[in-house]
Amino acid sequence: MAHALTIASNRKHISDTLFKLFQSTRLNILIGSGASMPAISVAGDLESEVQGLYDSGRADEATTKLYEFLEYINTTTYNLVNKTFDANIEVVQQGYIGLFKNVERILNERRTNILPKQINVFTTNYDLFIEDSLENFDSVSLNDGFNRIPSLTGKFKFSTNCFFNAIFNNGNLYNYKVEIPTVNLFKLHGSMSWMHNDGNIVYQIDNRVPRPPGSNVDILNDYIDTHALILPRKHKFAETVLQQTYYDLLRLYANELDKENTTLLVFGFSFADEHIVEITKRSLKNPTLKILIFAYDDTAKESFQVLFDQYHNVDVITTGTDEPLDFIKLNELIGEVLPKEINDEQ
Repeated sequence: MAHALTIASNRKHISDTLFKLFQSTRLNILIGSGASMPAISVAGDLESEVQGLYDSGRADEATTKLYEFLEYINTTTYNLVNKTFDANIEVVQQGYIGLFKNVERILNERRTNILPKQINVFTTNYDLFIEDSLENFDSVSLNDGFNRIPSLTGKFKFSTNCFFNAIFNNGNLYNYKVEIPTVNLFKLHGSMSWMHNDGNIVYQIDNRVPRPPGSNVDILNDYIDTHALILPRKHKFAETVLQQTYYDLLRLYANELDKENTTLLVFGFSFADEHIVEITKRSLKNPTLKILIFAYDDTAKESFQVLFDQYHNVDVITTGTDEPLDFIKLNELIGEVLPKEINDEQ
């Protein structure tokens, strides 16, 4: 069954495990909406509420609720793009920056040349905190699936074929080749930067001041449909299968977990998405897969233990105190794995 570990009692064991995994396995991170709190509150029961409105024939009310949900997230998008931060955004932003500072150092310090200097980040979040945080690292390449070939319109097209490309830096005087650390970003439910355009998904940030809902439901539907998103509705799995892009993203998630010697770190993710739970459980048949779930508190820990009670290759980690396992605690724990001379520079 899933093992429960506390930082208070098992810190050295957890650090030793992380060090070994970072050095010798393919690295993946699964990030959920909890990571972006308090800047963006989790959706909660929004899925059930929206579906209930559809089921009772109140489609206009469901549309309005979805519109308000997207505009709520777009408020943070607008503030990120325009650098108008409040205290909540700054807290979350620093958490993501701390995470990817550790990711950059882990990839650079790996002692093996067999594995690529890449990490896969899977997220169901629509927000742009990951993209924003990676702007701070010139030595890390972000691969978000958009083919950034020259385009007069500036609208880059999305294709899953763009993932896993390695980028190298060649010396102009000496014959050397160095792989640049890369973050492959898979936004499983789409992004606020994804728009429908002539049958394609293009990169385009809707950088407008959020506007209040209008009475014309057609305008609200048009706004919703312009964004390429899997929306919080009960039949979203059917949408995922029907739309090839999202089907491919789920397939890539499954494929990565099925590879030999693979690690998945989970943070801020509740596993409320049934299709991701199914894929994850199926992948746990891979005996060389290790999943470490960083649970926010004991309530979350107990939920994860029940969910993965049949699997020995899952560790559920909590602080072991009354304090929650937030971004600060996570980044401190991962930072301990780094070589001391680098850690001292922080």
